[in-house]
Amino acid sequence: MKNLLPALFIALIFFGCQKSNQSENKPEATGKKYDVTFNLQNFAPNLTTFSTSGGKQTQAVGDTLKNYADNLYYRVFDASGALVKEINQASTSPDFGTISDQLQSGNYKVTIVASKGSLSWINAPNAFTSTSYFSPSNNTWNDTFGKQFDLTVGTTSVTQAVRLDRIVGGVEVNILDAIPANTAKIMVTYIKDYPSITAAFFPTGVIAEQGKIYTVTTADIGNKLPPFFFYIANQTAFTVKINAFDASNNLLAEKLTSVTVGRNQKAILTGYLFAPAGTGFTATVNPSWNTPSTIRF
Repeated sequence: MKNLLPALFIALIFFGCQKSNQSENKPEATGKKYDVTFNLQNFAPNLTTFSTSGGKQTQAVGDTLKNYADNLYYRVFDASGALVKEINQASTSPDFGTISDQLQSGNYKVTIVASKGSLSWINAPNAFTSTSYFSPSNNTWNDTFGKQFDLTVGTTSVTQAVRLDRIVGGVEVNILDAIPANTAKIMVTYIKDYPSITAAFFPTGVIAEQGKIYTVTTADIGNKLPPFFFYIANQTAFTVKINAFDASNNLLAEKLTSVTVGRNQKAILTGYLFAPAGTGFTATVNPSWNTPSTIRF
């Protein structure tokens, strides 16, 4: 089970140097432009460790963006909300973490997202607040970080530091039972999530049920299973359902609980799946990712 990430910090510095080996969409120039470069440098140190899955543990100051993200996405919107520039970078690029741009004088909104795994973007004209959004390509959220901020470009180069924050939450399910001999599979589902997040970082789209199925092997019988872990975009209350089935798909046990997990929050569900019917949950969520709550069932 991989370790969960703590919150990460990224400094973004503007300087005048245009790179060419990055995927971008640049409109025709209609006025003088000024060099703007985003340089994603080392993460700030955070040595907090986790015994849960979901990401790589931060080691030291020397950690770089490639340790935490496979892809980087940069979007710029003008004062009307229209998209004026988009640049995508993959971690295989030699310039990964450095985004060079040129913008005319004016006011802009900038969205920068770094993700483990790839994202699909939908960009609509004049649609910053609602219909410019991104989704995980495999329909399952991975660790995702981002920042949306206002930018004013005058008649000189701009230098600005920006911190990228985790924009998803996490849920971990720990089943404490030794698995009974007649158990064939365990299903853990979360019944409410959003498939997309807007450029302003609001979850959107059709709510869908997702989860994981674990096929029990002979070696698992009599032993405790590894934890289940999910990244989730939902910031409202949702239900986590844990079911056990036999080989004929008969329900052996079921537990449900309501959970609310916001951005950079993590909830841990811990308890016995095969305990007597009516055993309830107690749920609390701590807003700090590196001090997760424990929810017993």
